Amino acid sequence: MKKIPYKDPIQLIIGCLFFIGCIGYIYAVAQACIISLNKEPDVSQMPSFLSNLITTIGAVLATNLGATLGLPKPPEFSLSPLGFISHPIVINFQMTACYVYLLTLLAAAIVWGTKDFTQDPTKVVATIPELTKTFLGVIVGVLAITLTKK
Repeated sequence: MKKIPYKDPIQLIIGCLFFIGCIGYIYAVAQACIISLNKEPDVSQMPSFLSNLITTIGAVLATNLGATLGLPKPPEFSLSPLGFISHPIVINFQMTACYVYLLTLLAAAIVWGTKDFTQDPTKVVATIPELTKTFLGVIVGVLAITLTKK
C-alpha cells in the first residue's frame, strides 16, 4: 500500500492553505496580465482586492525567495515545482513558492514588454510594471550575489 504523504492533519491544512494562496496569487497576476493585454484596456476592471493580493502575497514570496536562495538544501529537497506533494517538508514548499513567484514575475515582464513598457496607468494595470521592476531587482540581486561568491 502506498504511503500517504500527509499523515498529520496540520500538514494537510498547511498544504491546502499554501495551495490556495499560490492559486490566488497566480489568478490575480493572470487577471492583471489579461486586462493589460486588451487592445483598449480598462484598468478599472482590476479588482482592488486582487491588486492587494498581489502586493501582499508577492511580498511574502519575495522574502521567501531571498531566504530560500541562501538555505542549505537537505537530502529530501526536490527540484520539482510540486515537490511538496511527494515530500511535504518546508524546503519543498519554499521551492514551489520560488517557482510560482519567478514565473509570475516573468509573465508580468513579458506583458509589460508587449505594452512597450508604458507607465500610463490607463494602458496597463499598475501591478504589472511593479512586478517587472521587482523581477529586475531579483535578477540584479542574484547577479550581485553570484558574482561576489568566492
